[in-house]
Amino acid sequence: MMKVFAAAVLTAALVLPAAAQAPNVPAPAQPPQQIINLSLMEALITVERVDMAGVFSFVPEVNTPLAFADYLLRSPGSLKRFIKKCRKDYKVAQGISEWDKQVLLYIVGLNPSSVALGFEQVPEGRMKEVGELCMLPGIPLQVIVQRRGK
Repeated sequence: MMKVFAAAVLTAALVLPAAAQAPNVPAPAQPPQQIINLSLMEALITVERVDMAGVFSFVPEVNTPLAFADYLLRSPGSLKRFIKKCRKDYKVAQGISEWDKQVLLYIVGLNPSSVALGFEQVPEGRMKEVGELCMLPGIPLQVIVQRRGK
């Protein structure tokens, strides 16, 4: 019995230190860095909130139009500047960027739920402007940028 116990202790003494040593495991990979959509960056410049680029870098690209629409609904001055930018783009390119159009459509969809979401409802006149802009054709941002240069 004593020999079995001694063998178990000896085995544990030899096996445990070997098991405790970690094999050569590569270091964990760095999380991927989020790249900000150019349309979002242009919108942040328009509303004079470039400092928020870091916040939006944590938002997956597919959700940036919704997140930006939420921001605009909570900031009436920024919404006014964004609408003005969309009108200028339409004059230059006969359309607005597809991303801007998605933002405007989210604004139309979120505005009726304003109280539940914690912001004031957009005034009727401003919502009329947003609705008109939603009806404009959406075109790629590159086309708008090229037409601005002419």
